[in-house]
Amino acid sequence: MNDSHQNLVEVRRSSGEKEWMTREKLAELNKQRALKREQSKALEKQHWNGMKV
Repeated sequence: MNDSHQNLVEVRRSSGEKEWMTREKLAELNKQRALKREQSKALEKQHWNGMKV
């Protein structure tokens, strides 16, 4: 295998489809997902009946 094949990773999407992407692209995607998780945690939380906590 040459270097270009070693840099590729098979990824299963939420739709169930598989696709190939580079390790760099996957790392960037993971960073974006982590930022979204942190932002959603920082949002104002609500009680089960809609009252803000």
